[in-house]
Amino acid sequence: EVRTAAGQRYAVTAVGVEAFRGNGRLQSVTVPNSLTGIERGAFSACANLQDVELEWDSPDRGRVDADAFAGVAASCRVHIPKGSEERYGYDGDLKAVWQGLPVVSDHYAVRAKSNDAAAGRVTGGGERMVLYAETVLTADADSGYHFVKWTNAKGDSVSARNPYRFLLAGDTELTAVFAAGDGDEAKDGVVQEPQTGSEKDGADGGATHALPVLKGEAGVYYTEGVLRLVNLKGAVVSVSTMKGKKVLQFTADDAEYPVTLPAGVYILNAAKGRERIVATKFVVK
Repeated sequence: EVRTAAGQRYAVTAVGVEAFRGNGRLQSVTVPNSLTGIERGAFSACANLQDVELEWDSPDRGRVDADAFAGVAASCRVHIPKGSEERYGYDGDLKAVWQGLPVVSDHYAVRAKSNDAAAGRVTGGGERMVLYAETVLTADADSGYHFVKWTNAKGDSVSARNPYRFLLAGDTELTAVFAAGDGDEAKDGVVQEPQTGSEKDGADGGATHALPVLKGEAGVYYTEGVLRLVNLKGAVVSVSTMKGKKVLQFTADDAEYPVTLPAGVYILNAAKGRERIVATKFVVK
């Protein structure tokens, strides 16, 4: 938008040919919905450009000439609107690009607090966190108190790990629960092992299970903010939604993989080399 000295306002609908070419002072650019065209070389050779705030909810909302951002530093990131990830091809691989620049979806919030300000505090989180990236929260207890666990917005237990590391899958609200005492009597570091069959019925804070896993077979469970992996060490694991959108991919080096997943049905595939070990569905309630 452009405002004249007389107070008149005009919406900018296009950035012309080489309009900002070689502008070394340009560090960030916002592309509003009113902008429908970015022409040849408009931002080319802007060596210090680091952030493009793209308000378009779809990459084809406007026309962008192929070399509009030619010569921009590879460290420049394109920030896309919340909820537009699928249209930009943004998923757990974090490899989506727009005009040759890396795309990030960082309009998600991780709000973390203490259950008692006098007992301890939480560090980490914020209002602009990157979707599908690792997030770390740390609970620090004050003298005379100890950390017990993390709970979600519903008050359900999520994890007893501290620091708590997880891949962000959406807006998240967590509370660090502290209690009086030194914690020697508590089982703060104990994480429950995977259980089979109906022992986990989904009633404890989003916990669920796939089909029962027999001894020696590979499988997966999701409970308390952790994917429980059975006989999958060394396998390449991917998790996708039922629509085929990949939300996770990692190499299993442990029996547990902390991640907060929204409610829904997911498909897990695991393979070693060319051999597929398991393909199964699991539900997060």
